[in-house]
Amino acid sequence: MGLDVGMAHQEDSGPLPWHIGVFDAHCHPTDTLASLQAIPSMRARVLTIMATRAEDQELVSDAATRYGVTEIDVQDSTGIDWR
Repeated sequence: MGLDVGMAHQEDSGPLPWHIGVFDAHCHPTDTLASLQAIPSMRARVLTIMATRAEDQELVSDAATRYGVTEIDVQDSTGIDWR
């Protein structure tokens, strides 16, 4: 049985500080379309999604339209004007 490095690290450093925000800067949820349904329940604050294949760009666009962060969301959560 292999060692789960991620869990070992988490145990060593304590619980993940979800309250400060976790950002996934590189994920491919359109590779497994069923994973798109899980996006709203994920604990990460922001996902940067991308396609693996050029023909999946429309799927990424659709996901961004459906689950994407709006300007209002950003202003409401931080109080910072990002313009």
